[in-house]
Amino acid sequence: MKPGVILILALLPYSACGGEKGSSDPGTIELVVPAFRGGVIPLAQVRTEAGGGNRSPVVQWSSVPKGTLSLALIFYDTHPIAREWIHWAVLDLPPGSAGLEEGSSGTSLPVGARELLNDFGQSGYGGPQPPVGSGLHRYRLILYALSVPTVALQGKTTKAAFEAAVRPSVLASAMLEAGYERK
Repeated sequence: MKPGVILILALLPYSACGGEKGSSDPGTIELVVPAFRGGVIPLAQVRTEAGGGNRSPVVQWSSVPKGTLSLALIFYDTHPIAREWIHWAVLDLPPGSAGLEEGSSGTSLPVGARELLNDFGQSGYGGPQPPVGSGLHRYRLILYALSVPTVALQGKTTKAAFEAAVRPSVLASAMLEAGYERK
């Protein structure tokens, strides 16, 4: 039986995500992950240990607000047993970039971009691998437009520490939420 996958997409401005606006007119970043269209996360993006290819997906964005000096991205599991497990955290993406190619994690990120350790203990992308039978896991990918050129985080982080580091300089953000379940 193939793993069941459910995708729920939501694009929200940062203020709707529970944060404070970085300006009076934060705008909205457009965020797209083409591989997730149609409600299926392809096995190419699932962790190898769960039968996938563990390749970071194509991530595309546009409408980055004026004054953006860098972008930051985080992808994590919101399921209660996962405890906000970080699958991917990227900092210092250039503001003029328009996205990331499939498999770019660890190989071809834009110049200056940095990947932190994921909760598997590896630098870069670690795809979904929820425990079999643990039910639906919801994963969030959030892209932040920042008013600073770099964020002072290194190595391993938590979702809370990541958000605390970027929050003071957020101009806008967009969030995509995808559900995945291994049966």
